[in-house]
Amino acid sequence: MKRWIVSMSMVCVLVAPVCLLAQDAPQGRSPDQILKVYDAKLILTEDQKLLLRPLIADRQLKIKELRQDQAMRPREKLKKLESITDNVDKKINAVLTSGQRPKYAEMEKEMMDQIKERRQRGKAASN
Repeated sequence: MKRWIVSMSMVCVLVAPVCLLAQDAPQGRSPDQILKVYDAKLILTEDQKLLLRPLIADRQLKIKELRQDQAMRPREKLKKLESITDNVDKKINAVLTSGQRPKYAEMEKEMMDQIKERRQRGKAASN
């Protein structure tokens, strides 16, 4: 019984971040809408917008496919999600100027803080 509880706890711990991080690309938001948020905070050039849009779209597609993959184990999903986000973040940072990169990093930190806050609220609500 204890093993089952420990196993289920591990599954919850590993799956929750995948689900929450995948919300970075909500189903209702298009790459253009996300790009508008980036533009408002980073003041992007037209060239940057043209380069970033496919990166955002690709990230959304890959995360959507990851969420739908029922065969992959939660730990594998988490590693894959980290890989997707790391790769896209590197590409996004390559497009941004040295002045925009810290702002983008702050945006990413805020997003992670929001995810952690939602996770905490979810835990509190389930207790």
